[in-house]
Amino acid sequence: MRRWLMVAAMAVVAVGGHAQLPNTMGMFFDDEQFSTATTNFDPAGAPFDGYIVLLTPSVDTIGGYELGISVSDPTVFVLAVTGPNGWTNFGGNLNHLVGYQVPLPSTGYGTVLATVNMLYGGTDTVFFEFSPSDPSSIPGHPIIADGENPDDLLACPINSAPGTSTVATLNGDGVPMDGDPVDVVVDIYVDGDTSCRAATSADATYGYDEGLDLPAAPESRLHFPHPEWAVPGVETFDQEYQPTISNPSFDVRTFTFEVVTELADPNQPESVQIAFDPDFAIGDGIGLNLVDRTAGVTLPVLEYLEYNYIVSTSETRTFDLMVGQVDIGNRIEVGVGAFAQGHRDLDNIARSYPGATDGWDLILDVPEPAPIPSGYVNATFYHPGWPLGPRFRTDTRNNYDYPDQEETWPLRIETDQTGPVTLVFWPNFHINDAVGIELHDPATDETFRVLPDRFVDIEMTGTTRDLELIIGGPPYPGLEPESRDMPASWAMVGMPIEPAVGSTLDDVLPGGPSGETFFYVLNDAGDYVQIPGDTPADRSQGYWFGTTEAFIWSAYEGNYNVVPLTVDLNPGWNIVGYPIWFPASLAGIEVTSGGTSYTWDEAITAELISPSVYAYDPSAQTYVPVTSMQAWQGYFLRALADDVQLTFDYEAMLVAPPLPAVGGVDDLPDALDWRTDLTLRSPDGPLRTVRVGVHPDATPEFDNRYDHPAPPRSPGGVEPGLYIDQPTRDPLAGSRFHQDLTGPNTSPYSWLITLEAPAAGAHTLSWDRIDWPTDHDLQIYRPDQNRVLVMSMRETDHLTLDLGDEPVTLEIRTPSLIGAPEASVAADRLQAAPNPFNPVTRFTLDLARAGQTRVVIYNARGQVVDRVELGDCTAGRHQVAWQARDVRGRALPSGVYFAAIERDGARAGSVVKLSLVR
Repeated sequence: MRRWLMVAAMAVVAVGGHAQLPNTMGMFFDDEQFSTATTNFDPAGAPFDGYIVLLTPSVDTIGGYELGISVSDPTVFVLAVTGPNGWTNFGGNLNHLVGYQVPLPSTGYGTVLATVNMLYGGTDTVFFEFSPSDPSSIPGHPIIADGENPDDLLACPINSAPGTSTVATLNGDGVPMDGDPVDVVVDIYVDGDTSCRAATSADATYGYDEGLDLPAAPESRLHFPHPEWAVPGVETFDQEYQPTISNPSFDVRTFTFEVVTELADPNQPESVQIAFDPDFAIGDGIGLNLVDRTAGVTLPVLEYLEYNYIVSTSETRTFDLMVGQVDIGNRIEVGVGAFAQGHRDLDNIARSYPGATDGWDLILDVPEPAPIPSGYVNATFYHPGWPLGPRFRTDTRNNYDYPDQEETWPLRIETDQTGPVTLVFWPNFHINDAVGIELHDPATDETFRVLPDRFVDIEMTGTTRDLELIIGGPPYPGLEPESRDMPASWAMVGMPIEPAVGSTLDDVLPGGPSGETFFYVLNDAGDYVQIPGDTPADRSQGYWFGTTEAFIWSAYEGNYNVVPLTVDLNPGWNIVGYPIWFPASLAGIEVTSGGTSYTWDEAITAELISPSVYAYDPSAQTYVPVTSMQAWQGYFLRALADDVQLTFDYEAMLVAPPLPAVGGVDDLPDALDWRTDLTLRSPDGPLRTVRVGVHPDATPEFDNRYDHPAPPRSPGGVEPGLYIDQPTRDPLAGSRFHQDLTGPNTSPYSWLITLEAPAAGAHTLSWDRIDWPTDHDLQIYRPDQNRVLVMSMRETDHLTLDLGDEPVTLEIRTPSLIGAPEASVAADRLQAAPNPFNPVTRFTLDLARAGQTRVVIYNARGQVVDRVELGDCTAGRHQVAWQARDVRGRALPSGVYFAAIERDGARAGSVVKLSLVR
């Protein structure tokens, strides 16, 4: 008795022109030799693979082919048909003709067009016959061929008797199949710990093999599911073996595995990472591809050896790992899932495919019905006018050069749930492939960036929101802003894009057509150093730039550099150029010290960096504290340790959360949390601002989070100087501060501020009182004149001062209960001699007025180490010795110390720096 399995193939023109179906095809079967001679195998009762092979590709205008399969013998079963790009077409009803359009390989000799997985249950010889395809296989796809197709392109008899079979080829040419049978091992890991193994062996079958297929633990979250193997008490396995890969040029082994995820918090999505460790690598001629059945995408994993996805509910997710030569080509597949209030919609795929159109393509574009009446969330590709309604779960476009080009899919979100809809995306390319994905709302012109997080929360104002899914192009925004106005003044600058090799500062920042330009940097000592314009341009460096002629600074010769950039900081102030080309929060910067990485907030807590970062406003000639950075800008940043590095990574900057405003008040009672900004304005307009106030977590000593060092003057030095003077603070923080907060329990309050004028004249000191407690007031006292200049800062908001060449020190303090201090011609002053000393020095105090007096000694961290009590002192001169011991009488080590007068519990006079040298 003769059994027949009819296999038909034809060519379809997808690119213009006509072409004749190549008549050199062959059918080959799963065998070790793959020759034209008689081979030995027994197909009865076991599945085997047939390969439809293109022997002599001679037509380069054919865009695709159709493969039709019909089964007329119940003892022959077609399990699946797998095409060259990884698609699998299951036959369903085995008597049903199925079709598919895929690209026809245009190069290579002996290219596999398709794999037909079959199971034969008979005992007689089976003939496979090729003939022209039935036009009805894919309606609307024409059959185009020049001349007559022969009735039979190939008749291939297979003798299924045990031990023998004959493999015939057309014209007897044979097929050169490069490569030998191989065995592989691929270890699979989930979240870096749980693992399982997929492998092949000549001793294995497609069923259960004792000693090779090993059961998994019942609680294993990663396993191969095989309940059909009927192993008593075992349904999952952590090791699965399949037969040897006959030839990796066209043979494929598929391993199905599951990942179980139980969310610790049902309201908190989690990221899952699957990693792969194969015993082969790129270049070995073996493919490794992963099918995420939930997302509906197929992606290569041999290059990056990992796949990450987001789960928003406890689930068991199924994957197919395909080992062998599976070339998915230059195709896009992005799975889209929608989640809202426990409801979800998955299996939506935006993809590209050779020969597809932007219109409706049967088979390639898959429709879906309208949402259910209630309790739903849907994400569909919306195409009014397409067959079977406007909603499609799969929308296919023609292949395009997606790293450089963009394609847009209309994405409609529908739900009857309240709150945002979370969209999750599963691309078949890796984040490092530099391909962008973003969402755009054409109605509001909002843009939502998908990468690198791969999920976006969409606010719904109704039941429907229409978006555009844009895939392709770079995964990062363009240069923003595209230029910067440079006034004829000083400015801090940074380079947002990598200058071309060999570029100098003059090449990047040429200035105006006829203006002079100047470049300054900070040296290791924190001093300004002028550098020439022919210095090589360095994106990791920030610069002070001066120009005598205004101009617009725009894009220079260079390119985006997506490689993370690490910048070493010197202790103290640094000019840091922002090396990213779009605005971003400081929270995106990674801080490293001593080999340990810190977030921005963690680095502040660890006292590695000061929390205040300053931009410079050239038009106002003043510093501005910032919480985010802009392209083209340079910034002052202070390091508080010897070994600090900043790393700028564009991916981290893209998703960095915003930081709160510098020095803003919290939601606390006014008495515990208030601020006062004091601003000094010169006659021609430039100004400086400092901030004093109270926070419940602050102390009188140095608090890195609340006490912010003030930056130095610009190289031009035209702006006035205004500083809070704290010389006993951390030496790496300096002695001048832009902000100084203390605790609410340290009242009466007192802050010393220093005012400096670049030119003599009347200057205005103003302040705000908006955050003051209702019962709070301050006054301004001038120690060198021993008089109160402003009795109540609540009653007025400014003070005019004549400033000259010498700095002026004022005390902002809680008002005295007895009014103005008694008159005196002397100012409080403290001196120490000898200095340096070992181990005794003598303090000389000139007191402006009487009071309970002592000398307080601080270490370099601002901590009190000793107090020398003088008791109730009259105005005038007093002396006392200090033997360099702490409050417990222990000898202090060599180092820098500071001493200050304290009278009646308040700081008085200047501070002396001491050097103890033992």
